[in-house]
Amino acid sequence: PYADPDYAALRGEITVPTATVQKIDAHFGLHPRLANLYAMTQAGQARLAPAVAIPQRIRSHFEAQDLLESGADRLYGATSGWLNRTLSTLQAQRPTKALSIGAQEPLILRGAARAESWSPGGPLNAPSTRVASILMDLYAGDALLGPALAQGLATEAEANAMTMDGAARRGGDPKAVAAAAARFLADPQGPSMVVLSLDGFDTHANQGSDKGQLANRLGALDDTLGGLRDGLGERWKDTAVVAVTEFGRTARINGTKGTDHGTASTLILAGGALKPGGLIGDWP
Repeated sequence: PYADPDYAALRGEITVPTATVQKIDAHFGLHPRLANLYAMTQAGQARLAPAVAIPQRIRSHFEAQDLLESGADRLYGATSGWLNRTLSTLQAQRPTKALSIGAQEPLILRGAARAESWSPGGPLNAPSTRVASILMDLYAGDALLGPALAQGLATEAEANAMTMDGAARRGGDPKAVAAAAARFLADPQGPSMVVLSLDGFDTHANQGSDKGQLANRLGALDDTLGGLRDGLGERWKDTAVVAVTEFGRTARINGTKGTDHGTASTLILAGGALKPGGLIGDWP
């Protein structure tokens, strides 16, 4: 909120200089590291809600994340994820797949509907190992683990068929992982929804302004959005991206040149399937 008269006074030395802000309108702008997102706003393919919060005031990352991903109106109000419940509804109408990319399946995709997962790293069924065949023998009679392993190997085979590059497999490059997610989404037999997770935004100290720790994390977010857009190609016009976080940061700088746990934060909507428009909601 570069034009808000309280912004610079509260932010102090971590204020993003107005000259570097990518201005969306007369009040709001984007950090200079969000170049892909800014291009999307200018093309009518991204919108921002500047003040969004979960329905309870929680300071624990883990509990707040659970509330965000369950979609409940209170903590522990649901044991499944809201995207899994969406998947159940869609699967009743037509074949629909969902995929999480990462080391573990997030709560948002846990529930009655079966979702797939793929973790960047060395392929389990590499020719140089016998792990996959040993596990298949071990789980052959297991009603839970047998089908789960078969599904995982099928997803790995899809990744192999898409010729995932080394950066995507290692999982260290957000743009490469986003491009891998785009390949899954663009496959006619692939998932209709993919969940990605980015961390490192807990900037209690040395947050930085237009450069520094937060700028680098925003750059990773921007690379992810750009990787999805570029990787999806023609399918981008059929895609909606929602980027959310469990809670925001304090407006005021703290004593260690960072910000502490706050309440509201910004929600990002992007994609070619998005209805064009300006900011969503208000600025309290």
